[in-house]
Amino acid sequence: MLITDKFSSNTIEEIAKILGEALTGGEIARFLRESNITEINCLSTTKWRRLNASFLGSQISLQNASAICSCIENILSPIRFVSRQDNFEEYQKAINVVLAFEGLMLSLEGRLSPRPKVATLTEAQRREKRLHEKLVQRGAHDNVFKYCRAELLEENYFHSIFEAAKSIFDRLRELTGLEQDGAKLIDTVFSIDRPLLVINGLCTDSEKSEHKGFATLLKEIYGTFRNPFAHAAKIKWATSETDALDILSTISFVHRRLDEAQKTCFASIS
Repeated sequence: MLITDKFSSNTIEEIAKILGEALTGGEIARFLRESNITEINCLSTTKWRRLNASFLGSQISLQNASAICSCIENILSPIRFVSRQDNFEEYQKAINVVLAFEGLMLSLEGRLSPRPKVATLTEAQRREKRLHEKLVQRGAHDNVFKYCRAELLEENYFHSIFEAAKSIFDRLRELTGLEQDGAKLIDTVFSIDRPLLVINGLCTDSEKSEHKGFATLLKEIYGTFRNPFAHAAKIKWATSETDALDILSTISFVHRRLDEAQKTCFASIS
C-alpha cells in the first residue's frame, strides 16, 4: 500500500521492538534487504536497535514510512506462522495497538489498511477487543468465539460473520454425520416426515410450525451470510458494529437451540 506520511520516532521504536521479537538475528538483514531498507547499526547485538536505526534511516531517506510498512507486511506474513498461529495473533495484536496511533491496521491476511487514528493507549487497546467484549456481555455461544476468535479480536466484521455462519453448518454435519451443505443439508436434517434433529416434540401444529420456521431461519442465514460472503469482495459488504453484533447474536441463538435439539430414530439410519 502507498504510505505518504511519516511515523513518529516513538512509533518506529515500538514497531522495531515488536518485530525484533519475531525475528532471529540472522533474519534481520534479509528482511531489511527485501523491503529495500539499508541496514544501519548492523554491528549491534540488539535486534530491535538494528531495526530501529534502519527504519529511521529509511524514513529520512524516503520522507515517508512506505518501506517500514513493507517490512511489517513481510515479517508478519501469515505464511511464516503456519505452525505457530498463536505467535502470529500475538504479534498482530501488539502491532495493531501501535499502528492505531498512525491510522493503520494489519489484517489477518498480513496486509496494512487505513483505519481512524486513536489518541490514547486505552482507546487503542479497547479497539482490539471491543466486539469480543460486547459479545461476551451478550452471553454469546461458545461456538461463535471458537470459529472466529482472531477475527473478533481484530474487529473484522465481514470475516467474523462469515466464519460464525459456517459454524452452524459444520455443527449440523457433526451432529448428523451428513456431508451436505446449504439448503439440501437443512432440508434433510429438519424434514417434517423424517427429521434427523428436532427442536421440540413436533406433535402439535404449533410445534411443526416452529420446526419449519427454524429451518427457514437457517436457510436465511446461509443465503444471506454464508454463501454470498464466500464469493463477494469484503469492500462490497460494509457491515457496522451494530449489525455484526445482531447477526452474531442470531447465530448464537441458533447454536443454543441446537444444544437442546434431539436426535430422532431416523438419524441412526440416514
